[in-house]
Amino acid sequence: MRRYRIAAVLVAASLGLAISFGLSSSAYAVLSSGSYVSSADPAVGPDSFTGADVWSVASIGVGTSSGHDSSILNGATPGFGIDDDEGTPALVDDASWRITADGFSLITSTAEFAAPLASSDFVALDFDPGLIDFGGRVEVRFLDGSDLVQASLIAFGGSPDFLFFEAGGVMPTSIPVSEDGFNLKLDVGAVPGSFMLDVTEKGAVSGTSLPGFLAGGPTSSIKKIQVFNQGAGEHEISSVYFNNLDLSIASTTAVPEVSAIVAIPFALGFTGAAVILRRRCCQHDSLVAAAS
Repeated sequence: MRRYRIAAVLVAASLGLAISFGLSSSAYAVLSSGSYVSSADPAVGPDSFTGADVWSVASIGVGTSSGHDSSILNGATPGFGIDDDEGTPALVDDASWRITADGFSLITSTAEFAAPLASSDFVALDFDPGLIDFGGRVEVRFLDGSDLVQASLIAFGGSPDFLFFEAGGVMPTSIPVSEDGFNLKLDVGAVPGSFMLDVTEKGAVSGTSLPGFLAGGPTSSIKKIQVFNQGAGEHEISSVYFNNLDLSIASTTAVPEVSAIVAIPFALGFTGAAVILRRRCCQHDSLVAAAS
């Protein structure tokens, strides 16, 4: 089981202090190429039918939960949902991974790969954001090995369409935030730092392709995928569901990991290298906040 919770955070902004909290766990297995289908709460391992402990769950605030439930119940009306398992009837259990956060809380679920994605590698995930409360935000994030956001698909409560984050900033899309769920597939391009994110609504014949470059530049890479829920809502209709993680990695040589670190930085007054790291880390959040 890998779950971390921080119940309260104090930020001494008036004093110009920087406060950061970090929690760590013992090392865990990272994911090789394969298909991973939901079988249990993502905060409990193993959580997939392969027997792998796919997800690491972290949260801030007391109004969060996670589980293994049917995705057709979120949204204003029942939709297609993402509870299927890509044509493997023996694994169908009418449920997906779920994370829920009220308006004062944040929860994430993160999966790490055995190696950074290289040219022609891909990662895909079924994702169902539900009915997001005003002020809430839901994302699927693609992270590097240092947990910096390199690309993401973003939905805000009250906004009709997704936003798309990549090296050029936060871009509008014409993809409506639907209650039916989506399949997301990110393919790494041959040009260093390039990728293509395909977004296809469940039940649709075709989807939308979003070309982009990683926010960290041509030497950056993707080593993790994260489902992010900040205040989408405490009720079933606002829960975020995800399922059917597909991963294709040409190289599966893993970089040794001593521990999984979940850090929540709140920064004022960092200097030197810490300033550089903070600027890189906050680029995504500041641009997304400006676009909200």
